[in-house]
Amino acid sequence: LRSLRKKYRHTFHKYKFSHVHFCEYMGADGTILKREGKTMTQITTSNPTENNHIILSIALLVSNRKDTIQKCLDSLTPIREAIPSELILVDTGCDEDLRRLLEEYGDIVTDFTWCNDFSKARNESLRHAHGEWFMYLDDDEWFVNSRELIEFFVSGEYKKYGQASYIQRNFLDMEATQYTDSWVSRMIRLCPETHFESKIHEYMVPTTGDAKGLRSIVHHFGYVYETEEALWKHYERNVVLLKEMIEEEPDNLRWRIQLLQEYRSVKESRKLYEYGEECLQLTKGRDERYDNVAIGGFYGAKILALKEEKRYEEM
Repeated sequence: LRSLRKKYRHTFHKYKFSHVHFCEYMGADGTILKREGKTMTQITTSNPTENNHIILSIALLVSNRKDTIQKCLDSLTPIREAIPSELILVDTGCDEDLRRLLEEYGDIVTDFTWCNDFSKARNESLRHAHGEWFMYLDDDEWFVNSRELIEFFVSGEYKKYGQASYIQRNFLDMEATQYTDSWVSRMIRLCPETHFESKIHEYMVPTTGDAKGLRSIVHHFGYVYETEEALWKHYERNVVLLKEMIEEEPDNLRWRIQLLQEYRSVKESRKLYEYGEECLQLTKGRDERYDNVAIGGFYGAKILALKEEKRYEEM
């Protein structure tokens, strides 16, 4: 079934009549192809559809996360069955077994030599996209509820918007007892200028049109680490990239906020306090809308650091 869906991915339709389920696969010329044994027989239809039009390109960067990638790929199946779509998988360093899995699921599988730049890797997936819209996610998250996302496209509502977000549920433990929810802007209407920016915490530009918030949810365990060593490895990689971004864009306060979050993630309270203060000194006299949001974050970092060190009298 997966191999047929992959071959005729742009025109996969699932029909339900009474209690009987069956699948038909439409060819590029408007005929329906039905599998009989090891051959494909052709069935004519008097009502061909625009079967090569892709509405949604879905893209993933795939590393060697064998514990989560299967869930991620399977969770996309309802979306792919309901919406004319394509799945673009960017292999950033998978072994042979995982590569075979990617080729089984993906419509397009492409290689990318990792260079510590997330936007370059994401732009590789964009280079292969043919859809009206583009959505990306990570290989350590999976949809547990995609109903609103599917309805957004099936109903045609997507035509009124230029971008959309869904909910990422970030779990804080492997038992899934603690989590935080956040809206992530991972969906955009494509235009010739669409591209990703930033080596880390990458984002798409330009954004145009109204934004839609979809209450579809992905579960994300990317911030749960099996060992202290894994946590620090992740932290050190991110800090290096964020400092590079700060050097390249010193006036962009986004990267300074992200760096403070990294200090907090490993409980580096002294660095959290001192860098929060440094950022406040840097932004004296600035009064733009986003600047004020960031400045609030800088004050918040200092307060969290004082709380961590139990310096309540200074708060």
